[in-house]
Amino acid sequence: MTKKQAESDARQIVNNTCAANAAFAWIPFSTIALTFSEGLMVRRIGRKFEIMADDQDVSSVVAAVVGATVGHTAGEAAKAAGLVVLHPVIAAGLAKAIGEAAIAYFAPRSHLA
Repeated sequence: MTKKQAESDARQIVNNTCAANAAFAWIPFSTIALTFSEGLMVRRIGRKFEIMADDQDVSSVVAAVVGATVGHTAGEAAKAAGLVVLHPVIAAGLAKAIGEAAIAYFAPRSHLA
């Protein structure tokens, strides 16, 4: 596999995670599941670049995940305020940002040509 193909596959993982998170974001208190989904996405992206993401690698992207949790909390607040349609948009946007950050983190560290 080439680095270009790994990036393409990683972006597909990101897009799939965005779609899944948007589909489930309307469920009350889905913040934990969404954050878990994003952590799993980071590990899967690392594997695409043939890097076995360990806790140290994941913690390097954890600032984004912490930011996402704050964002998901904002989404929960939007749901509580009756703006249920906003949380799927927030969830997908956060997953996209985290996924792109993970690609930017793993791509230069990969041995792929």
